[in-house]
Amino acid sequence: MNTRRFAQRAAMHASLLAALAVLPGTAALAQSRAVQAVNYELGMSAREIDTDDSTSNGTLGVRAGANVPLGRYLGASLVADYSRSTIRTRSVLENPDGSLAGTRPTCRFDRTGADALLFARLPGYGRVGVGYGIGSISPDCGDSSVFIGKDTGDLSTEALRVEAEYYLGNFTLAAARTTTDLDQGEKLTSNSFAVSWYPLDSLRISLLGNDLYEQDTYGIELEHQPEFLGDALTVRVGYSVRDEDQRVSTISFGLGWHFGTRVPLKTRDREYR
Repeated sequence: MNTRRFAQRAAMHASLLAALAVLPGTAALAQSRAVQAVNYELGMSAREIDTDDSTSNGTLGVRAGANVPLGRYLGASLVADYSRSTIRTRSVLENPDGSLAGTRPTCRFDRTGADALLFARLPGYGRVGVGYGIGSISPDCGDSSVFIGKDTGDLSTEALRVEAEYYLGNFTLAAARTTTDLDQGEKLTSNSFAVSWYPLDSLRISLLGNDLYEQDTYGIELEHQPEFLGDALTVRVGYSVRDEDQRVSTISFGLGWHFGTRVPLKTRDREYR
């Protein structure tokens, strides 16, 4: 009889555990730290920006990052990046007779930057973070390459960012506020938001928006992490538009390689970075 009762209790406990496994928040029970393990990322990106009746520019960039656990609830992300932007100015600089006003049909800007983000994550529910970044921009537009109002060839920036994310089933709601100080004294503030949906664990579709320069920009971005590539490569494409006095359209493309983890994209976003 005792053996039968023991078997019945064991079956009840097994049924209870199976029921708990499908309840919301179970991922929080399985995830023990804000960042499950140290992991690294390498990425490259390309972006094309077109402004109606004005200049267009293209940007190529590379970045490297690391995500580090700092205990159960704290984590940190460190990123270094470099990009080169080419602004095609030939049609804008033309004189009425068709001659060029300057000697250069294009301008180039090189940017280097580094960012650090410290965040607290409640596993399975969301996270909040504070980030700090620095950057330097150098122009190459000929002999007179200076920033207006600064009269030097380089522009330094400092940025402070506060952000929050909330996980709601297959959706993630995110918002951030960024304040950027330029060393010529100007300060830029922007608010951004994102609503992301995971129709598959390997696919994220995001609706994006921000109000930089007090002009609203909206966009959509898709990021996919193919399972047949071992969950180590992500592909990202995006489109955004700012439709004010002049319509500004941006098309972007990016690739990312991940080291130290082989997990689905949804798990990576919520447990590893």
